[in-house]
Order: sequence, then structure tokens, then C-alpha cells
Amino acid sequence: MTVSDLTTEILIQIRDGVHQTRTELGSRLDGLSTRLDQTNAKLDQTNARLDQTNARLDQTNARLDRTRTDLLAKIDETNAGLDRTRTDLLAKVDETNARLGETNARIVQANTRLARLEDGVSTLIGQVTILADRDRGLGETVADLQRRVEALEQSAPG
Repeated sequence: MTVSDLTTEILIQIRDGVHQTRTELGSRLDGLSTRLDQTNAKLDQTNARLDQTNARLDQTNARLDRTRTDLLAKIDETNAGLDRTRTDLLAKVDETNARLGETNARIVQANTRLARLEDGVSTLIGQVTILADRDRGLGETVADLQRRVEALEQSAPG
């Protein structure tokens, strides 16, 4: 074997090795390409689901915004109603307090009159007691005088 035969044989082996490596790498690249295509398909499906989810989220956010707006309007309306009610109730409380003040003044006047009447009644009771005592005394005096008159009439002639 000569150097050129040896070189040719080595070159053929290198060429066959390169061809075999190329074939193996091609197979691997084909497998990787298939897996990459499958991964891209899954990513496309995931992106489609994400787009659907985002669309639903946008719809949900829009409903939430409408609900928030409606609730804020109802809260404002309720607060306005509460303010009106509070104002009305405070006016009624003030009116009731004024009426209570007037009633208390009338009660004080009535109590003052009642005290004066009680004093007058006490005085009258005292006077009636004195008169009753005098009446008893007068009754006794009248009875005594009637006995005397009867005694005199009986002792008088004729």
C-alpha cells in the first residue's frame, strides 16, 4: 500500500464517517424539527386559549366596571337619602325638644298652681276643722239652751 492508497482509504473513511454523521445529524434534526413543530402547535393552542381567556377577562372587567358604576350611583343615592332623612330627623328632634321645653314649662306652672291650691286647701281644711269644732260647741250650747228652756217652761206656771 502506498501512501496515496493509504491517503485515499483514509479520505474514504473520513468521507463515510462524515456521511454517517451527517445522516445521524439529519435524523436528529428531523426529530428536533418535528418536536419543535409540535411545541409550536402547543404554543399556538396555548396562545389561542390565552386570547380567549383575555377576551373573557376583558368582558368580566367591563361587567365589573358597569357594576362598580351602578353600585357607586346607588351608594351616592343612598347617601343622599340618608342625608335627607338625617336632616328631617334632626328637624323633628329639634321640634320635639322645643315641644318638650314648652311642656316642661307648663308642668312647672301647673306644679306652682297646684302648690298654691294645696296651700289654699290646707287653709280651708283648717278653717273647716275650726268651724266643725265651733259647730259641735254650738250644738252642745244649743242643746244645753233647749234643756234650760224646757226646764224653764216646765217650771213656769201655767
